[in-house]
Formats: sequence, C-alpha cells, structure tokens
Amino acid sequence: MQPESQRETVLRLCGGSEDASRLIFDAWRFAEVMDDAIDGEKQEPDADIYSAFTWALFDLHRNPFYLEHRSALELALRVAVAEWWAATRMEGSRDREQLVTAYTLRCSPYSFFVAVVLAAAGAKAADEAAHYFRSSPTPDRLDDYLREHSIGG
Repeated sequence: MQPESQRETVLRLCGGSEDASRLIFDAWRFAEVMDDAIDGEKQEPDADIYSAFTWALFDLHRNPFYLEHRSALELALRVAVAEWWAATRMEGSRDREQLVTAYTLRCSPYSFFVAVVLAAAGAKAADEAAHYFRSSPTPDRLDDYLREHSIGG
C-alpha cells in the first residue's frame, strides 16, 4: 500500500468533504502569498497575488462548507490571522525567546485547519489533524529561521 498523499490525508481528515479539504488548501495558499508579500522573503508573481485576493474577497464566501460553518470558522480564522500578525511584529525582536514564539505563531493557519477538520469530521479527526499539521515539516526549520533573523541557531 502506498502512503497517502497530502491531499488524500487532508481529505480523509475532513471526513471526505471536498469543500472542507479545498478550504484548507486554498487558505494555505492565501497564507503563503500574504506572508511572502509582507515579509518580502519571496517575490510572488502578480497573478498569484491577484488569485489570493480574489479568493479572500469572493471565493472563500462561496465555499459551501465555509458558508455552513461560517460562525465558528470565521472566529478561528480571525484568531489565526491575529496570531500570524503578532508573529510578524515579533520578528523585529533580537530576543531569542520572542523569535522562537514568533516561529511557532507563524504556523497559526494550522489552528484554522484543525477547526475546519473539527467542523467536518469531529473531535477525534481534529486531534489527528492537530498532530498531522503540527508535525509536518515547515518550509523553514527553527535554526534557519533564527539565522534569517540574525541571531544564529
């Protein structure tokens, strides 16, 4: 048996809901584009920025799963955005503890993904999703992140 792909795993965690799974992947892409736009670490193509904005302004609000669970998901999304913004502001610190906290907060979209799974498939799936998302490799390792912010690993 072959291991599940990331898309298959997320779909399974979402109890087979294509709309919930799509919401997670679309939100992830939006988070990547916005993060790159803010921190300037990577230059996103204009078409990707355009797609991210049209998703946030229009397509998100057409996702049937999001519409059905909007009140809970909107709160979870707002918390994830607030935590990500706090991380962005903390990145200017030279304090190692603040940078370690910022590194952790940069993964705040994962909390939104867990909320999506909770709404789609219940607490047991959400517990599995929390472990899956938080234990998946991130694009930046902690030592690389700390070096990038000039305090060494």
